[in-house]
Amino acid sequence: MILLLAGREQVAWAQWAEAPGPIFRFAPPNAVAPPFAGARYRGTVGGQQVTVELNRDKDENGDPALRGTVRFAGRPAVLHCLRAWPDYRPAVALRLVEADSAQPTVGVGFWRADQSVGPRLTGTWTGPTGPPQPFELHEDYHDDQGKLAAVPYEVLMVDYVAVGEQVMRSADWTQRVSQDTVLRHATMYGMYGQAYLHLLGPDTLRPALAELQCPPPAARATGPRQRAGEKLNHVAEARRQGYYEEPRGTEEEYSSLYVEYLDYGLLSWAEDHSYCSGSSACSHGFTHVVYDLNTGAVLTLNDILQPGAAVALRHALARHLRTDDDQSESGSPTGLGGEQSADDSFEWLPLPANDAFGIVEKGLEFQYSDHELLFYRWGPNLVVPWAELLPLLRPDSPVARMLRERGLWLLGPQ
Repeated sequence: MILLLAGREQVAWAQWAEAPGPIFRFAPPNAVAPPFAGARYRGTVGGQQVTVELNRDKDENGDPALRGTVRFAGRPAVLHCLRAWPDYRPAVALRLVEADSAQPTVGVGFWRADQSVGPRLTGTWTGPTGPPQPFELHEDYHDDQGKLAAVPYEVLMVDYVAVGEQVMRSADWTQRVSQDTVLRHATMYGMYGQAYLHLLGPDTLRPALAELQCPPPAARATGPRQRAGEKLNHVAEARRQGYYEEPRGTEEEYSSLYVEYLDYGLLSWAEDHSYCSGSSACSHGFTHVVYDLNTGAVLTLNDILQPGAAVALRHALARHLRTDDDQSESGSPTGLGGEQSADDSFEWLPLPANDAFGIVEKGLEFQYSDHELLFYRWGPNLVVPWAELLPLLRPDSPVARMLRERGLWLLGPQ
């Protein structure tokens, strides 16, 4: 876990280790977290016009990772996937394996760049047959008409940890002991974190996009810092009153954020809220938000669905919940009492809270919380494919425009 500290609570390490100070202090940082960022490129591969998106992220082990996509001019419905090979090293010249999205394990090309990830990439592309082809890419976030198609971004995380005083004053708490060692032996009463999406580049300074920007650093730190302070004050008061019991586990409250879709003037991101109290089970909730980058407006289902289409969408979600998901406690979806058959379990299903939806490559994504469907360990994540949604979408909506530009709208009724 990367721990960041900002604000007046930060004290120099040498001073902080020895200071008697108040009963509790915030833990100092042990590292500065590198931002996760995304970039979009346009250019050519052997004369073929392409659009490339690269996303710097972390893999399941927390190590740097890089994934992306490539689209080809004149073939908007074709999507190939990219990943760093053999792994992603930020300071090393980029190497990418390309695969068809329909067969992600079968490589169809290899990209050998002359540079590490930056505003310009050049090198050679090699396919299964034929000679190597040169490629040249440059960062570009606009479409052929000059409209904003995407924006560069980074995800910023602010963390605060509440640590007990007895550890700070123990014999092990010296400058010779690493911060990591101290934190391993500390009594951590609470860990609180909040992620923010920070849009970069001159286009994001337009007034229309002001609402999308994250708060300044001091404001970003306010929430997690306040929660950690409240926890420490609660512990101190309980001790003063004589009813404090050592926690069986650390209270954790985190919000993580990731971008689901960023192209054709649409930005879709999801936020996962999780809360764990001691050793009890954790609760989760998802928030999806979709923005029109050219207006700054948040898109709602009413903006993209034809009148009356919400009922058909509910039936589609019920159908996918019956057939797609396997997260129920029993291993197969059943009714609340476990007595209904899979065919009629979800006819009562409403749309997710606040009608929230996200955009992914294959369709619209909907996330039910574990409170909305109580018989699930996790709120299920459902994707309704574009082919099913075409009859339900407003032809003049930003989503329909995106599908037309991708060559997918022709699959539906004209």
